[in-house]
Amino acid sequence: MKSLDEIAQALQGFDPQALSVNKAQEFIQHLVQTLPAIALEELPLMQALGRIVAEDIISPINVPAHDNSAMDGFAFDGAQLGTSPLKLRVVGKALAGKAWQGSVARGECVKIMTGAVMPLGLNTVIAQEFTTVNTSGIETIVEIPAGLLQIGDNQRKAGEDLQRGLPALTVGNTLTPAALGLVASLGVAKVKVYRQLRVAYFSTGDEVLSLGDAMREGAVYDSNRYTVFGLLSRMGCEVIDMGVVRDDPAALRQEAAERAAAQAGPIVNLASEEYFKAVDLKALQVPVVQCVFEEFKAGKYKIISFNAKRARGLMARYAVQKKISQPAGLLKFNLEGYAYDAAVSEPDRLVFRRKLAGA
Repeated sequence: MKSLDEIAQALQGFDPQALSVNKAQEFIQHLVQTLPAIALEELPLMQALGRIVAEDIISPINVPAHDNSAMDGFAFDGAQLGTSPLKLRVVGKALAGKAWQGSVARGECVKIMTGAVMPLGLNTVIAQEFTTVNTSGIETIVEIPAGLLQIGDNQRKAGEDLQRGLPALTVGNTLTPAALGLVASLGVAKVKVYRQLRVAYFSTGDEVLSLGDAMREGAVYDSNRYTVFGLLSRMGCEVIDMGVVRDDPAALRQEAAERAAAQAGPIVNLASEEYFKAVDLKALQVPVVQCVFEEFKAGKYKIISFNAKRARGLMARYAVQKKISQPAGLLKFNLEGYAYDAAVSEPDRLVFRRKLAGA
C-alpha cells in the first residue's frame, strides 16, 4: 500500500516545497490577535434595503396609535345588539385623519371610514354593505340585521399590532421591503445595521488576460472573476475586485494580499485544516478565526470530520444569507442543533457543539 506522501507526489500539481504543517501552525500562532468589535453603521431607511438589523428597533408609538375602524361602515355601541334588528340614527361622520368631535347617545351611530378614530363610547362597526339605509328629509336611519355582529367587531384597538416600547424588528432580521414599510410607519428614519460582508478576490495566473488585452498564444481571458463578482453582488456583499495578479509570490503579497487585508478585515476559516495549510498566513496580515464543530459522543465532545465538513458548509450558507460581516455575527448560528459554547471558545476559535438525541 502506498503511503500518503507517495500518493501526494503522484498528484498533478504536487509541490515538494509546499508549506509544512508545523510551519503553518507557527504562522497561525504568530497571527492570532484580539478580534475588533463588530462593525455597525446607521443608515437612512432608503439605503437600508437588504441589510441586517444590528440593534432592536423599538416602537416609539402604539400601532395603531388609537382605536380605529377596520372598514367603512357605521360605528355604534355594541351593547345595544340583541335578538332583533337594530335601528340607529346617523348623527355624524368620522373621516380618517380627522377625529369626529361629538357625543353619541343610545339609538345613534356615526358613519365612519376605514382607519378613522373611533368616537368616544363606540366599540363596534358594521360594514355599510350589510346595512339597510333609509333617508327621510335630513334624517338617516341605519338598520342592522340581528345575529350578524358581536360587540367589538371590526374595531382595531390601540397597540393591537404593536405596543409602544416593544421591538418591531430584532437583531438579525433582514430589512425587506415590507420591513422598511413597518419601520417607516413608526416614524423611525434611520436604523443601525451590520456592515455589509466585504469580500476581496482576484484572479491569478500568467496565462490570464484582462478584458481589452490582445490575445496571445496559450492565454485565456479572465472570466471567473466576473462570475464571482455577479454572485457576490447578488448576495449583497461589498465587493473588492483585486484584478489579475501574476504567478509570482511577491506580486501576490504586494498587489493582492496586502491591499485586501487593509480592506477586508478578519478572515473566518471555514475550510478544512488540510486545505487551509496551503495558505500563506503571513501574507494575509489579518486575524484568522477558526470555527470548530464538535459532537457529543461516548461521554465527551469531539470533532467528527464528516459532520464537521457539513457544518462548515452550513455556516458558510448562514453567513451569506444573514449578510454577516464580522465573526461575532456567527455566534447565533444554530442550524441542525449546533450552538455556540462561550465557555470553551476563544476570540480566534469559535466552538459550536451539539448533542444529538440518544448520544
